[in-house]
Amino acid sequence: MKKFHNVKKKRKSLKKNLLVLHIKFFFGMAFNKIFASGSLPALVKFRSRCAYSDENDSSNGTNGSIQEVMPASAFKVNPNLGYKVHHHLLQLGIETPYDPLITDSSNENAANNARKIEQITDKFKEIMEILGLDLTNDSLEKTPRRVAKMYVEEVFWGLNPHNFPHISTVKNSMKYDEMVIERNINVSSHCEHHFVHIDGIAHVGYIPKERVIGLSKINRVVRYFSKRPQIQERLTEQIYAALSYVLETQDVAVTVIAQHFCVKCRGIEDVNCNTVTSKLGGIFQTDQKTRGEFIRLIQIPNANCQ
Repeated sequence: MKKFHNVKKKRKSLKKNLLVLHIKFFFGMAFNKIFASGSLPALVKFRSRCAYSDENDSSNGTNGSIQEVMPASAFKVNPNLGYKVHHHLLQLGIETPYDPLITDSSNENAANNARKIEQITDKFKEIMEILGLDLTNDSLEKTPRRVAKMYVEEVFWGLNPHNFPHISTVKNSMKYDEMVIERNINVSSHCEHHFVHIDGIAHVGYIPKERVIGLSKINRVVRYFSKRPQIQERLTEQIYAALSYVLETQDVAVTVIAQHFCVKCRGIEDVNCNTVTSKLGGIFQTDQKTRGEFIRLIQIPNANCQ
């Protein structure tokens, strides 16, 4: 009887090992195929960084959230619309000051980014050496390249109109004519004066006319304009101008509430203050009742939507 159990046990173990080998072989072949074709999703290729703030702490003007840093290649882009919005901002005088010959990499995005990473790596290495840091130390030797990749792939990709998010509007067939508001949209940007972090939230509302937009597309527009060196006033204006252009209506309202680490961590070192900016267009600007309703709705405590 004991011998029978031992044989049975060995058969079970053999089956298990064969199953593991089959699984390893299958996944090995699958991943080889994916890497060979270059079709591995961008979110796997790029390492994401998360900045966590306590969800119960809203004293800094944010709603407390996990903010993921995603490269532009992690989602669909619409270069054609991006350049139209870019020219629209230029006409309004609110485009970020940059050299289009350097930032425009529509035809050779990957190669251009690789060149930028190499150039920034060399320059940042020089900065660290001037500061007296020992770049032979294993903690510091890869820092110049880390910073270069972060600038190009994670925090400043919004400088390139080619990376403007894919946004589609649809006909307002329901004839909906009340407010649509996206609240507490993450804002993760960098101050153009000191290149340190800006952390906050945006509230965006509009009243549809002929066209309506997918809700997540509002978040993508906010993220796009955040991913560049910024001042908060211009960021607010750019979000408003892009959405009013795409939606073909002036009835758009934008409020941004943010902490600036150039105020929090240097200079005055005030850890408590935040900055509030707003841009109200169309009926949000001219009608006091509409403006008041927008302000009231963005102040309602978050409902439990679980």
